[in-house]
Formats: sequence, structure tokens, C-alpha cells
Amino acid sequence: MWSKSGKVAAANGSVMRTSITGVFDFHHIERVHRNTRLMALVTHADPRCIASCVLVATALSGVLQGAAVTSDAEVEAFLEQCVAVTLREVPLGAHEETFVAHARMKKLDEMKLDEPAAIGYTLKCMASGLYGLRSNEPFEVALTRLVREAGDSDTNGAVCGALLGAKVGYDGLPADWLKALPNKPWSVRFRAPR
Repeated sequence: MWSKSGKVAAANGSVMRTSITGVFDFHHIERVHRNTRLMALVTHADPRCIASCVLVATALSGVLQGAAVTSDAEVEAFLEQCVAVTLREVPLGAHEETFVAHARMKKLDEMKLDEPAAIGYTLKCMASGLYGLRSNEPFEVALTRLVREAGDSDTNGAVCGALLGAKVGYDGLPADWLKALPNKPWSVRFRAPR
């Protein structure tokens, strides 16, 4: 379908779906990259989609491995490394500059998440996730702020929540949100030690 459409569609559905690939085998980045590419390719063939998935999974894997992401400078240095790794894994050609620009977006207003012609764009979703990693606000504040920007808010929020959740850890999640979590006994069973 992507080829038949002129190879222009770069939707965000795979970014939300593949975020989990940064968790399984997180100590083996080559497996993270392989699993991410394979899972994304099921529905999203555009290289921008693959690259956005690989970047998010690489960042998640790095945070779980203990990458320093406490200060703004640490986060930015870490993300630059993740971008470089991603570009080695997924050559983007003419799309590289746009990819890097979105990866470096720090403010919600520059992401233009509610831009009518680009709602659901994979690089906006990726930037939303990286916003979560960059945030110094409490989990619920950062996530609510992002979701209120509208656009494809459920998908953008899922990726933001994945990266921000990895950064703050289980104890940094809002207690009232955890209390309302369905299937909590099952999900807490897989809680990673800090």
C-alpha cells in the first residue's frame, strides 16, 4: 500500500506499537533494533516510520540500561547518541534533516501537534516521546500538557508516557493513576528493579 500511494505516507501507528521493543532484551541493542524494524514493517514501510520507531526503542533501552538522563545536558547528549545510532541503522537520505530537526524539538509549540495536514505524522509522535524524556515535570503534568496539545493525542501520549515512565520509574508514576490501573497485579509483576 505504501508503494502504491507514492511512498509518501509516514503515519505514527508503529511508533506507539513498537515502543515496547525497547523493553524486551533491552541489554541487547542489536535485538532491540531488529525486533523494532520487524514489528514496524508489518504496517509501516516508510523509512521515517522505521527510524522513529528505532529512535524511541533505542532511547527506552538506554534508559533501562541506566543512561544518565537526570540533567538537561545529560538528556540532550544521550539523545544525540540515540539519533546517531538510529541514522546508522536506518539511512534516511533526503528525510534525514527533517528527522533530526524533529528529534531536537524541545517545546510543544514547535511540534505543532494539532497541525491539520500533519496529524498522525510519525516524526511528530517521535518528538512527543522525546518531549517526555526531556521533561522535568511530574509525570501527570507533562503527559497532560502534551495531550492537551490535541492532534493525535492518544498515540502521542502513549509514546510520551513510555519514555517519561522509563525515566521516572514506577515510583515516579502518580499513585492515583496506578490505583485506577486495570490489571495492576499482572503489570506490577513485571516491574523492573531500580
